[in-house]
Amino acid sequence: MDADAEQVPEHCRALLPVLRQAVAEQPPTAAPACWEAVFVQAEQQEVAAFLYPVIRLWPPALRPPEPLLARWRSRFLTAVAAAARRTEQAKELLAALVADGITAIPLKGIWLAEQVYADPAQRPMRDIDLLVQPTELDRARRTLARLGYAICESELSDRYDYALTACCPRHALAVELHWQLGSEQTPEMPRPDLSGLWQRLVPETVAGVRVSVLTDEETAVLLVYHALHHAFAMPLRELLDLALLLKRRGATWTPERFAIVAADWGLARAAPLLANLVSELLCVVPPPACVSPALPVESKSRQQVMQTMLAASEYRNKLGESTLLEFSRRGFWSRLSLLFQRVAVPRSYLRREYVCARSWLGLPIAYAQRAWDLARQRHSGIWRILRRDSAVTRRLDQVAERTRLVSWFLR
Repeated sequence: MDADAEQVPEHCRALLPVLRQAVAEQPPTAAPACWEAVFVQAEQQEVAAFLYPVIRLWPPALRPPEPLLARWRSRFLTAVAAAARRTEQAKELLAALVADGITAIPLKGIWLAEQVYADPAQRPMRDIDLLVQPTELDRARRTLARLGYAICESELSDRYDYALTACCPRHALAVELHWQLGSEQTPEMPRPDLSGLWQRLVPETVAGVRVSVLTDEETAVLLVYHALHHAFAMPLRELLDLALLLKRRGATWTPERFAIVAADWGLARAAPLLANLVSELLCVVPPPACVSPALPVESKSRQQVMQTMLAASEYRNKLGESTLLEFSRRGFWSRLSLLFQRVAVPRSYLRREYVCARSWLGLPIAYAQRAWDLARQRHSGIWRILRRDSAVTRRLDQVAERTRLVSWFLR
């Protein structure tokens, strides 16, 4: 994508050129017009910690002003302390699971921070994601409980959420324990075949513990799947994860292995295509394994795709936006049906949010609470849709464009 400022959405216009230069590990030829705007946008897009160790080494004339650089340094030192704490948490957690004979695979952030980023503090995290076999879920839950984690109720039959959340008062990060990668909340997404994944695991050290991890190719395809699952409504840090993985570990991949993994995830077309587009967006040379001459994209289409990807990074709540988009397209009775579907979720999903749902007697109260919560959260958007508010219409047009983009990748 050309660096034409008019083609970059305003919310990341100041940031993108600096991020590209940082990924390329080269200082720019001129300093940004407004470093304060770069800093604010970097914080919003969760890449400020990645940028600081890079830009502080640029020539003085190209660095931020000293007061801003000092603020940036303070934030980074906070990230360093947080990274040290989460490493200790991960070490305790992984060591306990290994000792109990449970194969728990560290996913995304906890692995990427150590293996892809130059400094683990450069990669912020909200939780620790682990994948276990469905047959080992109960044993993993008992291990977490023994370590002091409180586990939200869930069931294997819950088609809405193939993960449970566990929190420990001794640690800052929650643990997301997955037994499947996918969700029927997004029916347009393919269901990955994980049988090959378990056979392709490789040994690696994470947080000082020897564990089984995904291959690099599998992690790249997982990141592609995650981006499409969220319709790109996520910070640019998510695309940075993929770009750095391609840049720093992609040289040894083979086209055959990458194609097999992508096919198992139902992303035979989407995985190499998105890998190439993210590489172009962040100025990374794509690995030969991801280059697919059978998937040409016209220059104009590439521009449109990357603009849509960048525009989506302003938003986070993809599921809520999709509900409002679907509501706007339906007639009266169909709208009532949609609202009922959003309230009438399975009990196993409901009792994660409402304690009273853990008792059959409290179930009606829990459904009433959910209906009330959804009404509070969505009434403004629904009312503005009914009034045909122009701002909401533009927002929903953007949601529709992202939905079409995901379909374009998956076709």
